[in-house]
Amino acid sequence: MSNYAQYEYLDISVSDPQLRRDDKGEYTVYKVHFDTTFEEYKIKTKDVYRRYSQFVELKRQLEIRFEEKKDKMAKFGTIPPLPGDTIFSLFGRGRFDPAFVDDRCKKLDAWIKAICAHNMLRFEKVFISFLEQDNWEVTSW
Repeated sequence: MSNYAQYEYLDISVSDPQLRRDDKGEYTVYKVHFDTTFEEYKIKTKDVYRRYSQFVELKRQLEIRFEEKKDKMAKFGTIPPLPGDTIFSLFGRGRFDPAFVDDRCKKLDAWIKAICAHNMLRFEKVFISFLEQDNWEVTSW
């Protein structure tokens, strides 16, 4: 029997942007992959696909929780800004431009890693549900 404590971790990445279509039109999804040993997570490894609008909603929900627990959470840092749109991405097919999509993917990856590095935000129910549920919506957690 070992006297060493098990190392706990949450590894996460955003990658593999994909263009999809539905009856409302085209949109981009990003693969979010995570592996964890934290007991707060029921699922230990999974891939889910998320739209940028879902990242925006996640950030909004985390900001609400951050404000509710500001005294405790502020010790561990703040919520970083999400990558925004550019003039180019707001018009026509600019938001589907490969260079824009790849840049946004890299920035979303950095953003979600910053959330995982926050000692409290990574355990918020809304964040865990964002990672664990296939069809995540705010009302689904």
